[in-house]
Amino acid sequence: MATGQDDGFDAELTAAHIYRVPIIDKMMEIFTLLEQGPDQEPRIAHIVAETRLSRSTVYRILNTLVHHGLVYRTSDGGYRLGLRLKGLAASVTINLTLEDMLATVRPALKILSDRTRATSKFTILDQSLAKVVALEIGSDPFAPTSRLGSTFDLHAGAASKLLLAHAPAAERKAVFNNPLARHTDTTIVERADLEAELATIRATGISFDRGEWSGNVHAVAAPIIGPGSEVLGALSVTYFPKPDEAQFLLHVTPILREVASDVSEQLARGITTMTSPGLI
Repeated sequence: MATGQDDGFDAELTAAHIYRVPIIDKMMEIFTLLEQGPDQEPRIAHIVAETRLSRSTVYRILNTLVHHGLVYRTSDGGYRLGLRLKGLAASVTINLTLEDMLATVRPALKILSDRTRATSKFTILDQSLAKVVALEIGSDPFAPTSRLGSTFDLHAGAASKLLLAHAPAAERKAVFNNPLARHTDTTIVERADLEAELATIRATGISFDRGEWSGNVHAVAAPIIGPGSEVLGALSVTYFPKPDEAQFLLHVTPILREVASDVSEQLARGITTMTSPGLI
């Protein structure tokens, strides 16, 4: 049953779709095609086939983009992105605030928890600790609870280790220069073991918590990537240990990766207005 909040969210999305310029949408389809195949230099016929736009529309858009230096036409009739885009890109300044991120992350947490029935969290690096700044409690009766503002050591926990794995070298060095506190039997407290774990996280893009902070809580985390390819935070799913945990992770991990990737893409494109009323 739809709620007033759902109606408001749908209306916002509908308005965002209505108040757009169709020709710019078509232009972006062409840009996307040229971006995906920088070494192919497709001709008009290929662009028409791939975008399903009319030949006359493609021709007019390309002529305009070539005129402004945004697209380059090769001597054999192919097209590639133009050098002027480099200048435009160089002038872009990225200044994402926490509220900018949360505007995109909060609806994503709702989606993640709805699809997994588990508790989901968004965690950032804050003063050498991992800090929970947004969360959504899962609908499963046995979903763990959590608390906004909770902080955790960087060497214990799925989100914590992911943030540490992608932290600046000085931050990692500061962690390693201090004794690694043991919170449970599975906490990684040996430097060599932790460094190996962080390398695995960087290689796989996923981090697991096997009860390292609390023996009764497990988790899996994926990174949120910013417009400058930096890791802005960690999206995680927390749950109580399960007899069928391997099967649970096979179900949850792809969903987590998908949602984290969607959030990263939205942030890269500057979409930070898709807020959903009533979320944390």
